[in-house]
Amino acid sequence: TALAENFFRIKDYESAIKMYKELAEIEENEITHIENIALSYFKMEDYVTAKIYYDKLMHLDKESGKPEYFIGLILINSEKEKACEFIRKSRLKGFNEAIFVDENYCN
Repeated sequence: TALAENFFRIKDYESAIKMYKELAEIEENEITHIENIALSYFKMEDYVTAKIYYDKLMHLDKESGKPEYFIGLILINSEKEKACEFIRKSRLKGFNEAIFVDENYCN
């Protein structure tokens, strides 16, 4: 985990993804690895792949609102109405970062 985090920290997202995927195979119930894979793809601006992982994460993490927030960010420029639905779901689940996006882009 520390090696993957170091790769992420130095913005070597491809190496981080490789490590997180290996960790996800070993620790199948640890959703943090899926979250870190998704965020790494997001940081690389590979939004199509990031969304795939955030969709998966949304089914594993039903409470935090974080996956919905990032899906909303991914969709905000192409499908604003749908994006705002995800942002509002995130906000209702208490994910505070969604408040700014909801108030400034979805109203």
